[in-house]
Amino acid sequence: MKYFRTNKTTERVRKKLHIDRWNWIDNDGRGRTYNEINSPNSGYRKCLQKDTSLEDIYTGNGSSVDQHLNHDEREGWIKKK
Repeated sequence: MKYFRTNKTTERVRKKLHIDRWNWIDNDGRGRTYNEINSPNSGYRKCLQKDTSLEDIYTGNGSSVDQHLNHDEREGWIKKK
């Protein structure tokens, strides 16, 4: 099973980091597995690390990506296939 970016419009998204995170997951239409997303220093993790609003929540490779991944899926930015 892989995760892919949906076609939900991003015109109202305020942070480019969010869009970068979703586009990294899409991987030019090839998608990413959970293991790729969760791996140390993945593109997803790098985007989370750069997001200053998460500095008290996300602390790097030792942190779980699950709540962020679940949020992105729940909000319709990414989907599993």
